[in-house]
Amino acid sequence: MNSLRIGLLGLVAAVAGFALSGCFASQPTPECSVQGSSAGLGITPYHVALTKVDATGTCGDMPYLLVGTQRSRLPPAMGSTQPVSGGFTMHIKTSPAIDMYNGFTFSADSDPSNDCSLFGSLVDGEEVLCDMCVASGDPAEENVCMPVPDPVYRVDPADPDQANVLGTAKLPQYPTDGVCTATDFSATVQNFQEEVVDLIDGGTETFPALTVNTEWSAFEILASSKAPGTVWRAKLKYTEGNCVANFDAFAFWPELHCSTTADGVTQEYADEECNPKENLNVQCFPEMGGPATISTDGGCDTGFILMGQRVLGSGMNPEFMPKCDMTVGFCTPSVTFDDLKD
Repeated sequence: MNSLRIGLLGLVAAVAGFALSGCFASQPTPECSVQGSSAGLGITPYHVALTKVDATGTCGDMPYLLVGTQRSRLPPAMGSTQPVSGGFTMHIKTSPAIDMYNGFTFSADSDPSNDCSLFGSLVDGEEVLCDMCVASGDPAEENVCMPVPDPVYRVDPADPDQANVLGTAKLPQYPTDGVCTATDFSATVQNFQEEVVDLIDGGTETFPALTVNTEWSAFEILASSKAPGTVWRAKLKYTEGNCVANFDAFAFWPELHCSTTADGVTQEYADEECNPKENLNVQCFPEMGGPATISTDGGCDTGFILMGQRVLGSGMNPEFMPKCDMTVGFCTPSVTFDDLKD
């Protein structure tokens, strides 16, 4: 019996030793990775915030774009099941002109007669009113005073189904100092044909043929425990027709929407929409107009309606410390690329 007890104790000690040694053993270096995106699976592309460096025209006013990526490796050699060692190919699809979710980023106001987007505001001291449409309601069923933008599908005859990858680059297998640098980008030119849109109120709107080219450089993907492949930065040269713009790009995943300045909410309220943690604060909406706000004491002030609490986080990485950029309506990190390095 004593020998059995000693044997069991020895076994427990051995298992504990293996477990502890596994916990403290050095871990393998993570491979370079990117976040894949899939509209069918609801996986968003990267949101890429742009800071203009210089531009020859209005194409430099673009505040952001979407970028979808995938990573692939060469298949195993003949007669082997082991993948070929070495780096990866990064496939990239940039969407200044083509949204990989919806197939468009251009739109035409098909019903301009009811574009009363300034309804109720003061212009030169006079209140803007609409006499041919209603002030609010369901835009799908009522003639609401607002722009009515319809999507305009831009088609590149060489890629009519928008199924082609728009560029590739080389990606190393392992990071250097926590960074994976993508190199050797291929050309990413799209040649869109002219589109003529019929307007509900009569007439047409023409979108001329357009050539778009995106050229990436200094493309660094973060490979850290804080953001494994979900953050990168780069330089972008963007050409649209005769306009050329250069940008500093900062990309992050996932892309999440939040309120805009037109939604009538406070910055505090919009930031809570991006909060990665559950929000037990009370949401208060005004009865007679004005911005919605947040209450931290469990109740709302007179004139506000209590609308409940949000018990789930936003889904953003807590390391991003996200805030709502109400100018574009997206949650964005309040930290930098370098802040997220290990």
